Amino acid sequence: MKAVSRGIIISYTAKRNKEKFELRNRIQKTIQKLERDLQEEPQNIKIKEQLIIARHELNIEEQEEMVKNLRRAKQKNFEHANKPGRWLSFKLKKEREKRTIQQLQDEKGIYHSDLEKKKQIIYQYFQGLYKKEEVEEEYIRKYLEKEQTPIITEELKENLNRKITTGEVIQAIRSQKNNKTPGPDGLSGEFYKILEEILSPVMVDLYNEVLTNSSVPETWRDAIISLISKEGTDAKQIQNYRPISLLNSDYKIFATIIANRLKNVLNEYIHEDQNGFLPGDTFEII
Repeated sequence: MKAVSRGIIISYTAKRNKEKFELRNRIQKTIQKLERDLQEEPQNIKIKEQLIIARHELNIEEQEEMVKNLRRAKQKNFEHANKPGRWLSFKLKKEREKRTIQQLQDEKGIYHSDLEKKKQIIYQYFQGLYKKEEVEEEYIRKYLEKEQTPIITEELKENLNRKITTGEVIQAIRSQKNNKTPGPDGLSGEFYKILEEILSPVMVDLYNEVLTNSSVPETWRDAIISLISKEGTDAKQIQNYRPISLLNSDYKIFATIIANRLKNVLNEYIHEDQNGFLPGDTFEII
């Protein structure tokens, strides 16, 4: 889908530039014709009004082009202007150091500053922490039969497994929060909001293929993981960090669609003591 997005953006930009160029040419030709007509009929008020409107339209188009060029010039100046001063460089360096894990203690109590060794400590700790427990499927089946948990009706099953619609995709896109750091692909929620009309048909096809094949794209398995230290704890102990995963927005949009579907049926199947954060329910902290 990423390649499709890039292709759509390039095609859309080229089409928009062509349309703007053609529009300016049409307005200029209209102005030239009206000026000739006015020379032949200097007292014709209708021609004068049409000429004023046409010149105004051309002025608006030229102003928009000027603003775009100014923005481009500002961006180039930002990218290629003089480097930040010493004070700003010092502040940025201090901020990076504050976010950097300087040392970590391993299982033997030895402190390490080497980057590769710190990576190894982090990997081993979280690998053990999130290790998947092997649970036999037969054990789960027997437990569910014993507890006599409610069974979802065939109608609800069909509703949950029905094809994803364009309306669901657009609703999920618009519910994404702004100013959030994007995942590994660099595409933010705002990107999908701006191009929702163009991208939604492609996303519908992709999401329905995921539902049909029960297989997700490899990019949905990617994440940028950042470690955030717990406040007031020893920063040299790996257990005092919590991982934050930055996921790709197209995956989060799909997850939102599935979550919205589940919200409509969970109230009927989840015990009242466990229904916090579900639609229409509130809870009190005692």
